[in-house]
Amino acid sequence: MQETEHRSFAAPDESRDFPNGRAEIVKIGGGEVGRLVFEPGWRWSNDVRPIAGTDSCQAPHFQYHVSGRLAILMDDGSQIEAGPGDVTSLLGGRRRAGRHRRLVRSEQLRPVGRRPT
Repeated sequence: MQETEHRSFAAPDESRDFPNGRAEIVKIGGGEVGRLVFEPGWRWSNDVRPIAGTDSCQAPHFQYHVSGRLAILMDDGSQIEAGPGDVTSLLGGRRRAGRHRRLVRSEQLRPVGRRPT
């Protein structure tokens, strides 16, 4: 039986700073929730690819977009643009292109050991 848990981003389990952005990760309920902030001008290809060492993001994400606009380009050429109130489910194989001038805030849930259905 799973226990009730309460966590806060005031004390994340992990923090990652990268050019033009940061990620904070909280582990809870057998999964992870991430708070991401992308500054104007952020691009996955410029700011994260050198760190990840892959041509596109390979991690699956469920995301709730809090503010700003986020253009997402998939490896197959398809693309979406998400904004405040949008929820996206992304498998690996995409590049996020921060092509907009406003600050982007995104909350993510990354299930551990499960793939989206």
